[in-house]
Amino acid sequence: MARHFWFVLALVLLPLLSLGRVCQCDFINFDDPFYVTENPHVLNGLDGWDIAWAFRTMQEDHWHPLTWLSLQLDATLFGPKEAWGFHLHNLLLHLANVLLLYAVLFLMTKKPWPSFWVAALFAVHPLHVESVAWVTERKDVLSTFFWLLGLLAYARYALKPHWQGMALVAGLMILGLMAKAMVVTFPCTLLLLDIWPLRRWPLRAATPEGDLPSFAPAGALGLIVEKLPLFLIGLAAGALTFGAHHKDALIDVSKPSDNLPRAVISYGWYLYKTIVPTNLGVFYIDKFLDWSWLWLGISGLALLAITVASVMLARRHRYLLVGWLWFLGTLVPVIGFIQLAETAHCDRYAYVPHIGLFIAVVWSLAALVRRVHVPVAVARMAACAAVLTLAGITFVQAGYWQDSGTLWTHTAAVTRDNHRALWHLGDWYETNKDKDVEQAVFCYQEAYRLRPDIYSLLLALKLEGLGRIDEAIVYYRLAAKSEQYLTAPETAPALFGFLLLKRGQAVEAEEMLRLAIKRQRFKDQRENSPDMKLLGHCLGVALIRQGKWQEAITILKEGSDPVYWAYAIYQSGETQEAERLYARLTSANPRWPQDGVAEARKLVANDPQTALEMIAAACQATKFSDPELLDALAVAQAATGDFTAAQKTATDALALAKINSELAERIENHLRQYQNHKATPEPDTSNP
Repeated sequence: MARHFWFVLALVLLPLLSLGRVCQCDFINFDDPFYVTENPHVLNGLDGWDIAWAFRTMQEDHWHPLTWLSLQLDATLFGPKEAWGFHLHNLLLHLANVLLLYAVLFLMTKKPWPSFWVAALFAVHPLHVESVAWVTERKDVLSTFFWLLGLLAYARYALKPHWQGMALVAGLMILGLMAKAMVVTFPCTLLLLDIWPLRRWPLRAATPEGDLPSFAPAGALGLIVEKLPLFLIGLAAGALTFGAHHKDALIDVSKPSDNLPRAVISYGWYLYKTIVPTNLGVFYIDKFLDWSWLWLGISGLALLAITVASVMLARRHRYLLVGWLWFLGTLVPVIGFIQLAETAHCDRYAYVPHIGLFIAVVWSLAALVRRVHVPVAVARMAACAAVLTLAGITFVQAGYWQDSGTLWTHTAAVTRDNHRALWHLGDWYETNKDKDVEQAVFCYQEAYRLRPDIYSLLLALKLEGLGRIDEAIVYYRLAAKSEQYLTAPETAPALFGFLLLKRGQAVEAEEMLRLAIKRQRFKDQRENSPDMKLLGHCLGVALIRQGKWQEAITILKEGSDPVYWAYAIYQSGETQEAERLYARLTSANPRWPQDGVAEARKLVANDPQTALEMIAAACQATKFSDPELLDALAVAQAATGDFTAAQKTATDALALAKINSELAERIENHLRQYQNHKATPEPDTSNP
C-alpha cells in the first residue's frame, strides 16, 4: 500500500511539474478561435440553447458534444476569456489519465513497477504536450479519459462477464466518441487486451512472467461476438466522421501509391520522435509527393523488423505483440491511409497509441533486465534518468505554447517550408497588442510564395483589410484566374467583383461577377440559391453603373431584387412602369423608402455609390417629394464628387422644407458646403 502511495504521488508530481506552466499560456490563433475565443456558443457558457447546439452541430467537421460541453463548462466556471482555466482543465484531465492508466495496468497485471513506468512515460513524453497545452485538443484528453475508464470497466467485466458490465463498457465508449471520433479503435484494443494481460484469447503457450490475475476465458469467436455492438458503434461513428470530412479530403482513398508510402513514413516518424522528441512543432507540412526513398526504406524496414520480432516472440512475450499492434492499430484512423488533412502526422495523434508502445517497451526491458541479471537498482536509476530527461524536454516544449507568436516562431524554425506557421505568425503580428503590420505582410507573402494556390485570395483579403487596396487587387486577380482554389473557385472572382464595385470599376467588376456566376452555376444549379441571388444583384448593380439598363433589368428580375429592378427600369426611361413597381413595394411596406434611406446613410462614407443608388430609388418611389430623402440624396451625390447635382438636389429639398425650419436650416448648411465643393463630413444616420 505504501508503494502505491509513492507511485501515485510521483505520477501526480511529474505532469504538474513538467506541464504545469501551460496554465500561464494564452489561447493560440489556430483553431482556438473556432472552438473558444470567437465561438459564441462556448463563450455563453452552459445554457439551454447552447447545450442543445453542442449536440446538433457538426462544426469543424466533427460531432463531439462532450468536448463542446466541457469548454462551455470552463466558460461558466472561469469566465470566457480566462485561458488559464481552460488550460487547467486540460492539465487535470491529463493527470487523471495518467492515474487511470496506472490503475488499469496494475489491475490487469498486478505488476506495480512496469505499470508505474508506463504511466510515467505517458505523463511526461514531449509528444503529449500538444494534447495538454492546446485548448482545442480538449477532445484528446477528454476522449482518452473515457477510453481508460472503458478499459477499467472491461477489466472488471472480464473477471465476471455479464451484460450489465458490457453495457457499461459500451456506454463509456459512446461517451469517448462524443469527445473525439478516434475512439473508434477502442474495441480492437479490447481484443488485444484479451490476448494479454487478460489471457482470455487462447494461445498455446503461457507467458513466462509469473502468475497474472485470473480472468474468465473465452473462445476467439466468443470474444469477437461479445464486442460486435462496440464494432457497430465504432463503424457508425467512423462513417459519420468520414462523411463530414469527405468534401475536404485532399487525396482520394483510391490512391494507394500515395497513401501507403505516406503511412509507412508517418509510422517511422512517430517511432523516431518517440525516441528523439526534439524539433517538435504544432503543424507539419505533408510532403507526400516528395517523400524520400531513404526514409521510406528505413521506416519500412523498421516496421517489418519489429512486426516480425513481435510475432515470433508472441507465445512467450505476448505483451510485445499486443503493445506493438496497439500502437499500429490506434494510429490507423490518422496515419494517412485515408488522407483527410494536409498533414499525415501530428504530435497529438500519438497520445493513445503511445500507451501500447510504452507497454511493449517497458515490459520487454523488464524481461531483458531479468534475463541478463542487471541489478534492479541500476535498472531503476536508468529508468528514472530517462523519465526525468523527457520531463525536462516537456517542460521546455510547454514553454513554446506561451502565445501564438512564440509557438509559430518556434514551429517555423524547426520545420521546413511551413506555410501554415508563417501565415499564423503573420496573423499574430497583425493582431497582437504590439501590432507590426510590415512584419505581418512579410509573413503572409512568404506563405503565399510557398503555396500560392491557397493564399492568393487570403492574402488579397488581408491586404484589403489593412487598407492596401492596390496590392490586394494584384492578388485578387491571381486568385480569380485559378479554378482550383480550395473547394470554392467562385469565391475569388465574387469577392474581387464586390471590391471593384466599391471602387467604381464597374466594367471589370462585371467581368469578375459573370465569371463567379459561371463557376457558381457549375457548382450549384439552383438559380434561387442565396449565393446566386447575391451575385445576380451585384452584377445588376455593375450593369446599372455602366448604363446597361436593359441587361440590368433582365438580371435583376431574375435575381428578384425589386428595388434595384425598379430603379433600373426608371433610369431606362420607363418611369410609369417603375412607378407601378414602386407602388406595389410601398403597398407591401409603406416605410420602405425611409427605411432604405436609413440603411443607405450608413454606407455614404465607405460606399457612396451604393448609397446614392439606394437613396435615388427611394426618391423615385416618392416622386421626389420628400425633403428628408432629397437631402440624403444630395449628401450621397456630394460624397461621390458630383457637387453640381448635389446643389440642385439640395435646392429642391430646401424649397420643400420651408415649413420645417430645423430641416431647412440643416439643408442650407449642406448647400453651402456643396457650393464650396465639400461633402457633408458627418452624414446624419438618424431615421428621417
